[in-house]
Amino acid sequence: MTTPVVWIVAGGTAGHVHGALELAQATKSLARVLLITGDRPVEDAVLAGSDVERLCLTERGLPRPGRRVDLRALARNGALLRGAPRPRLALGLGGAHEVPSLLVARARGAHLAILEQNAVLGRANALLAPVCERVFLAWPTPVPRLVRARARIVGPPARSVASRAEARARLGIDRDALVLVVTSGTLGAQRLNEAIVEAEGRGVLSGVTVLHYLGAQNLPASIPAASSRYRPFVGFDPSLVDAIAAADLVVARAGSSTLTEIAAAGVASVLVPLPGAPGDHQRRNAALFEHSGAARVVEEGPQLSARLAATITELLGHESERAAMAAAARSLGVGDAAARVVEEVAQWLT
Repeated sequence: MTTPVVWIVAGGTAGHVHGALELAQATKSLARVLLITGDRPVEDAVLAGSDVERLCLTERGLPRPGRRVDLRALARNGALLRGAPRPRLALGLGGAHEVPSLLVARARGAHLAILEQNAVLGRANALLAPVCERVFLAWPTPVPRLVRARARIVGPPARSVASRAEARARLGIDRDALVLVVTSGTLGAQRLNEAIVEAEGRGVLSGVTVLHYLGAQNLPASIPAASSRYRPFVGFDPSLVDAIAAADLVVARAGSSTLTEIAAAGVASVLVPLPGAPGDHQRRNAALFEHSGAARVVEEGPQLSARLAATITELLGHESERAAMAAAARSLGVGDAAARVVEEVAQWLT
């Protein structure tokens, strides 16, 4: 019997690719998995060292709002998709190349499914949901009435997260230290980075071990020198998953990947959602965590540094409140999300 082929389509953000890797690992016992991504540096960084078979599409040939499509690159992408092994199933997690990839898969006779990792359907997933046989959701996400019968809440597919003690040992952090982790996403968030640097400069965070993941872009004008207490990380850094597990408090944007790891680790957080994110998904994500008691939300705006510092100081001074928030965060995670997806799609692979 011929081994079935599964296309897992994801890219554009580290969160999409991390989720795709978890699904690939869970699916490979049933099928040959082909991971279809774009060619952004973040995708290359996340996949470094992975043994998953990959098809890389040219970003210039993908339709994106406000950007002209390179027709030659578009034709090349089409040829790559048509020449790839015929899929039995195509599963999309988002990204500019999700729509053309799944439509080509549909034309080649594949079953279609999507997984939405945010609290609102992204643009590509909203377009594809009506033609998919399954719509998997990480969180209780509103979906059109037309597809509700095909929607399943499976939880967010999360990477393996170390225990607090293991993570601290890996990072060389004392087990009794008070640890604040700040992450502004893979690409960085200038206002958030500047607010933390300002708080650090004013001594607001004295006595706290600060692990500051600044991202690759949107950096502040100056970054404090690294010390035993303040550690800056510029660009994509795989140690972030351990940092979150080691943290007493995480300050972050409200992207799906970060929230998935906060839930998996069970840690309190302060979320600063990105204004104007597509579909306002970061505010929706943050609201889900806030309403569950897992996070405080600080909106970006005037005097962000002062407001953020006050919230951080309050929470770091109240261990019992952080513990309650951590428990609420842990309740939002589902450890077997990838297995739940595979259980649903196995009928098409056997």
